[in-house]
Amino acid sequence: MLGKLKETWQNLTMTRRQRWTLRIVVLLIVLVVGLWASYSRLVNLVIPYVHRPERIAYPVQRVSDREFEQLAADLQSRFATYVSVDTTAKNPAVYSAVVRQLASGVRTFDRRAGFAHIERFRKAGIRSYEGPKTCLRCHATIRVKNGHGGYETASLRDNIQRSVHFGLNKMSGFNTYGFDGKLVQGIPMGKIDRACGIPGSFTWTGWATLVKTKHGELRSDGCGQCHPGGQYGPMSGTMFPGYSPVREEFESMDCLICHSAAYDMNLKYVVKDANGKHRWNQDRSMKAALAVVRPTSDNCLRCHEHNHGGDMYPGNTAAQNLGYINKRLLHPGAKRGNPTRGADVHYAAGMQCLDCHESHGHLIARGTRGTDLVSNDLPGVEVSCEKCHGLTPHVQGKPQRAFLNAHTDRMHCETCHITHLTDDNVVLRDWTEPEFNEEEGIWIYRDLLRSGKPGEAITYRWHNGDGTFMAGALGDNPNGLNLYRAFTTHPDSAFKDFDYAAYYERTFRPIARTGKSKIAPFKRFNAKMYEDMGNQGPFGGMLMPFDYNVYYEQGRPKDAVLKALDDPIIKMMYGPMFKAYMMDAFMHYMGISKGWTIPFSGRLEPKWMRQDATLMLNHSIQKDALKCESCHAPKEKGVMPFEEMGYPPERVADLRNLEELKLIPAEKERDRGPASRGSTATRAGGAPAR
Repeated sequence: MLGKLKETWQNLTMTRRQRWTLRIVVLLIVLVVGLWASYSRLVNLVIPYVHRPERIAYPVQRVSDREFEQLAADLQSRFATYVSVDTTAKNPAVYSAVVRQLASGVRTFDRRAGFAHIERFRKAGIRSYEGPKTCLRCHATIRVKNGHGGYETASLRDNIQRSVHFGLNKMSGFNTYGFDGKLVQGIPMGKIDRACGIPGSFTWTGWATLVKTKHGELRSDGCGQCHPGGQYGPMSGTMFPGYSPVREEFESMDCLICHSAAYDMNLKYVVKDANGKHRWNQDRSMKAALAVVRPTSDNCLRCHEHNHGGDMYPGNTAAQNLGYINKRLLHPGAKRGNPTRGADVHYAAGMQCLDCHESHGHLIARGTRGTDLVSNDLPGVEVSCEKCHGLTPHVQGKPQRAFLNAHTDRMHCETCHITHLTDDNVVLRDWTEPEFNEEEGIWIYRDLLRSGKPGEAITYRWHNGDGTFMAGALGDNPNGLNLYRAFTTHPDSAFKDFDYAAYYERTFRPIARTGKSKIAPFKRFNAKMYEDMGNQGPFGGMLMPFDYNVYYEQGRPKDAVLKALDDPIIKMMYGPMFKAYMMDAFMHYMGISKGWTIPFSGRLEPKWMRQDATLMLNHSIQKDALKCESCHAPKEKGVMPFEEMGYPPERVADLRNLEELKLIPAEKERDRGPASRGSTATRAGGAPAR
């Protein structure tokens, strides 16, 4: 027996080589696990110091019980009832029935906004707010929609960190096709590393800036004012696969700008903090923390009114509270020119943004139709008029409703119900020849055309829900005659011999024919910026960012580009790592088959974008839509360019002189028809003929 045990032990005993092999394997496993656990930290070590996240010591307001009750008493008097019924209906009985039907699917109808966190804080003894750390005391997990008609429990931190609002860029967006004809995928969506002709910079180089004006003031500017991440730049780590935001990034998040009804926008300004770097300040007061609500339209519009209505829009309340110090700069020329507050029938009815933009926790739907490269949390979730109104939305007037409902198979609702944009909507912007703005004391871009008129500002296109790599709407006239082309390229002289027509038929016609196309309105936009001539193709090139300090303070745009190129992260972009990981693919989608050329060539030239961008229009919905005669009229009077929409001449003549209109009773002339609104345009020389 003893001999057998000895023999068994000898069989189990490893040789010296086996023992060392096992030790090495265990060590490798520990190293791999350790490296993976530290992966995000290692990624941030690669990111230049000026953009690297750090721990930020925000001031903490601590209040006594008496001060707490004073704040509570002040806030509890501030609540509102949402108005949900339009009492001006022509047919109250019919309209009331429709309202009852719609109200069943609208979450905020007949609800009151209150401040439930007052009692929660009171019972929990919470007398200070320390950002997300305080939120997690009660909300470590949340119930969120699971996309299958039910709910699931999710980690609050994980849910937030997967959202576009927090991370700025994701791998998911709309169906965007590169000029190589391939679906854009595998690269981060968003503007973190690419310039836009409206703000004029990357988020890397334009996140948080203090601009010194000729009046001696310091003014705040940069992309960070509209994104809740509170660090020294966008989360560059999210561009790398497998990255998870580090603790410093999560704890610097500005929860209350979205969740507080009492957020003080005068506390939103740029500071240079104890770490020696610039960032955006936040309102972390107890008053703001006690006023937490499910985000309302007013919360969303603190940032999105800048996008929709513009800084000069009278309804932009955030622009009326520019900061106690280092006031935020205002930007003339509206980005979209289609405001919501005071201009949209749904806002007037008391609906909230989240009634249409379905949320799964902090993941918010943008819909299934788009033309831009901006990320989309829930790309498969529809946001559309039809979800509430159906395919036969017109209910009043038997002759009219049959005729109007027949249009829904060929036209999106916005085509008629967005009648104009604001007068200051920018259409053409030139960044290469700035002009001095005496009131602000800085140099700014020149807007060569501002207009809200259909034809100038609003362009009508067939849209199947997809877009090009330069924000062009894709789609085709379903008549199958191949007369419609989704976009037109105005080539640079270096590509004057490129056969754009043949390339379109071969590459884009099949894409444009997919799905169902309907006519939709879009904001037309083009910009003149500097391009890297070493990375240029037949459809355009790499738009270069500006350094805001050099641009605004000195008015030297080319020097502002060169200064931006000195940023260490832009130098990395022109290096082998970014070339291999992302920029080669970026150039392929731009139709540049050779990929990303490095190092920087040193050649910069001012260029207009080769195609007009067509930006989605979904807000500023008017109850009083365009009249039938607004489109079906002679060419010089009608807003719909039938000649450009892929119809043959005989059908164009028919559409411009419809006999069916004689069957519809004449509409009473409106006090302010669409032709009289949004028609103030400002022009200057130098813009391309479009």
